[in-house]
Amino acid sequence: MTKLRFRIIVLIPAVTLLLAMWMIFGRANPDWPEPAIQYLVWYYGSSPTPFEFWAAKAGLLGLLGILASSVGVFLFWSPARYSYLVFTLLAVIADLPTTPVLVGLPDVFLDNLIKIFLGICLALMFTQPCATWFARTLNGR
Repeated sequence: MTKLRFRIIVLIPAVTLLLAMWMIFGRANPDWPEPAIQYLVWYYGSSPTPFEFWAAKAGLLGLLGILASSVGVFLFWSPARYSYLVFTLLAVIADLPTTPVLVGLPDVFLDNLIKIFLGICLALMFTQPCATWFARTLNGR
């Protein structure tokens, strides 16, 4: 594993996450059948439980934190590994509510791709040789 390959692997979930967020939040009128549109109208009209409300907030904070800490991981800043881990755990909290949410095939594919590469990134940054790249030397570099 080289530093360049590791950096490319770190960029994959960040870029995929941006693409997924653009696809999910950027679409005003999804091309779904009428029953699905009616469900969305009902879903957006009902109030969430307190757990669903805070899980969504934690999940969004986790996604934004993953993007921000990806910069630190890309630059091999040691504390960024731990913030990347914490923000990934926060993002996982958003998957816990059991309320059904309508997503299309590209959204599911990107979500699974993000989860796979987040796991790969976490595994790599805490194992050798990548973990040594985050270690600080005596001269602070």
